Amino acid sequence: MKDSEKEDASLAKCLSKMHSNPGYEHPFGEVGRHLGIVILLSLIIVIIPMFLVTWFLSPIYFWLYRQKCISPKPFFNFDRHKLKNISFWDKLACEYCEFTNGTLQWMLAITNEIERRWCPVKNQCNPHCSKPKAWREDYLEFKHSQEERLDYYENEYEKTLKKIPSSADDN
Repeated sequence: MKDSEKEDASLAKCLSKMHSNPGYEHPFGEVGRHLGIVILLSLIIVIIPMFLVTWFLSPIYFWLYRQKCISPKPFFNFDRHKLKNISFWDKLACEYCEFTNGTLQWMLAITNEIERRWCPVKNQCNPHCSKPKAWREDYLEFKHSQEERLDYYENEYEKTLKKIPSSADDN
């Protein structure tokens, strides 16, 4: 690969080349492609408040129920800006995707924990739920007895319930 080709290898150009379908024209032309990017980036208007509300309220929820808070740190890994062969705008786009995906995955982990506490019942499967949700493997079956539910809360749930350390324990 020539040096001039290396400089020209931006992610946008590579992806554009990869996704180009010969003979396909966007219904709105070049404006449509740019409009799609604007719509995609406008999601940040929703994602930032979602992150902030989750960051503020989830510790309160977990404290109230004496559960260990789920930290956002494992869900974010901002490292793509270190890549030398992509442009500033490509790096910015990568960090945007990392923030968006990290926020949604962190929120999903919190939601899964809340579901595990309050409604540990597997869904009744239909053709649309062919992909099993791993976090529900230990849940009660859809049709279960009252005794099975009591047994779950007495034995299974209590095994994983951890108290949040008090401020005295942190010193």
